[in-house]
Amino acid sequence: MEEHASHVTVSHVAHSSGQRILACGSIGANSSIDPQRAQRFALEFFERAVFPPLAQEVQRMPIAFKVIKIKVERTSCSDTFESKEPVEFRHKIRLDEKDNRVVDVALRSFKFEVLYNGAVEDFEIGGQEVNLRFEGNGHDSGQVVLKANLRPRKQVASADPAWQFQGQVEALVIAELEPLK
Repeated sequence: MEEHASHVTVSHVAHSSGQRILACGSIGANSSIDPQRAQRFALEFFERAVFPPLAQEVQRMPIAFKVIKIKVERTSCSDTFESKEPVEFRHKIRLDEKDNRVVDVALRSFKFEVLYNGAVEDFEIGGQEVNLRFEGNGHDSGQVVLKANLRPRKQVASADPAWQFQGQVEALVIAELEPLK
């Protein structure tokens, strides 16, 4: 499991017209800029240039990114591979106005290879599925649930159990954490 931290300053501001305005900036994990310096710069920019009278309403909300690598074990093409991988964050995941955790998972990449009688083989794809979802089980943790299938044309896969697939899926979990104090 890899963890890529990125500091993001998110600001919710009420405008005089009643609209909500969202201003957002980020510094990448591989950036040479010091994250604390970048946050100070973003806040100073916001205070001076964007909405000076509303600067007191700025809230900092960290966003966390985690890359989860899931090995897809050798599975028959007529079956679906299922896996649950744990994810834990250093701080509590923020709740939205409906008391749902503000977290989601996206497909970052996947690579499958097809085997016939144990040897890598090429075939005409009949269908493929990669389904990811996040199941929370606490204030700061949960699991990525993967369902994957790769099959040749249905009549081929169901008629010959020697067709199998294996590979790897990378999921990107994105969570908005409770504001830092």
